[in-house]
Amino acid sequence: MDTSKFERVGVVYNPAAGKGKAKQQFVEVVSPLLHKHFGDRLCRIESSTSSGDSITRTKNLIKDHQCDLIIACGGDGTNNEVLNGIMSERNGDISRCAMAVLPMGTGNDFVRSIGMLQDASNKSIEENIQIIAKEGKIVNIDVGSVDCTPISEQCPLSLNEKFQSPEQEQEAEQSIYKECTIKRYFLN
Repeated sequence: MDTSKFERVGVVYNPAAGKGKAKQQFVEVVSPLLHKHFGDRLCRIESSTSSGDSITRTKNLIKDHQCDLIIACGGDGTNNEVLNGIMSERNGDISRCAMAVLPMGTGNDFVRSIGMLQDASNKSIEENIQIIAKEGKIVNIDVGSVDCTPISEQCPLSLNEKFQSPEQEQEAEQSIYKECTIKRYFLN
């Protein structure tokens, strides 16, 4: 599926990305290019204000604006938060909303690992926007998740109990670890 089939495009950008250089570049270069290449399909642009904020903004773009493509503009932290926002809203339907990446960070490890143009020069940004708007294809990637619920919340036994001997405490610990596991899943 090419990205030109997406009807409602949302953008989440991090003005602090790229050691603070992203804000001016987004306003002067990126935003006009997004409007030029996406036109009426561009329904909303959100600016994150703090750590974790991109998750909430992404969820709102999906729920309130029915976006079927979210473009993450920032670095690896922004990509991580946008992905978490999408995954938390997927309701079992992984194809409901896709994610595109416009690298504006300093490291850009994720885009490097998928072979995308990674520098934040104006020329590369325009090339990436053109690819996303007109030529980009959806590529499935594996996403991993680990539920880090504390053992005390997962298990009926507690390590805070008082034991009569060290052996009894050790036996209780072994029992807990046999009964309780950390939940893991991987999505494709």
